[in-house]
Amino acid sequence: MPSRIVASEPKRLELWRFGDEHIKGYEPLFEQAFTEVYALKKCPLGRYFDEVQVQHVPQYSYGEEIVVLVEKRGNKLSLTRTYQTFLEKLTLTGSPWEEISEESLTEYATVIADTKNQLKSSEKASRKSKKILKIISVIGVLIIALLITWSYQSYQKYNQRVENQDVTLKEIDSIKARLTGIQQGITSIRSSSSQVIIEPEQVKEMQVQLKELKSEVSRLDTTSGTAYLQKEILSVEKAINQSKNELDMIEKYGLPDQIWRESILMR
Repeated sequence: MPSRIVASEPKRLELWRFGDEHIKGYEPLFEQAFTEVYALKKCPLGRYFDEVQVQHVPQYSYGEEIVVLVEKRGNKLSLTRTYQTFLEKLTLTGSPWEEISEESLTEYATVIADTKNQLKSSEKASRKSKKILKIISVIGVLIIALLITWSYQSYQKYNQRVENQDVTLKEIDSIKARLTGIQQGITSIRSSSSQVIIEPEQVKEMQVQLKELKSEVSRLDTTSGTAYLQKEILSVEKAINQSKNELDMIEKYGLPDQIWRESILMR
């Protein structure tokens, strides 16, 4: 396959192809070689070399560019057309001196058509695959966005629970302190040395405070401390009711303070 042919030097082109008395051209050399090797009577290669010469294009000498991918059109003067012609010779004939038959051309055209159809099918499949990949990518992004949203909301809920728990613990501590105050008030009244052991207003005030505490305990979001509080409330409520019953007995029977006090202390 003669290559790097410079068309601007026609005399040199003729000389090195056909030769003269000093230079034996490459065409007669190949004809002689094939005749001897394949035991041929004659081996004309004129039409073959007319078709398969590869012209030299200086710009492709640099960068190792692939010509058939760079050239946009395969016209008669292009390297793409030259390589296509050589491919036809290479695939449709068994040797350089043979001519391309009509049957070979028909078969070659069929192969080219099938190849083009396969390429079109591949392009359609590729476009379909790209669409599917695009859809999968969008779904993936949506899933990631949902996961991020869910994680953020869970984090906010967790922080809110922690804050609510802190508030609830403070409320529990406050209720405990107020219950302790009521208990201390009852103890102070029952151990008083004054003439009047307990006053009705004190009992009513304790009952009001206890009712408020019950309401606050029922509104708590957690049950971690409510069981203890409810137990303490029942204990305080029992003490208040006992004090109220004792007050009712004093009012009903008019017991002297000293007798009533002694009966209390004996209990």
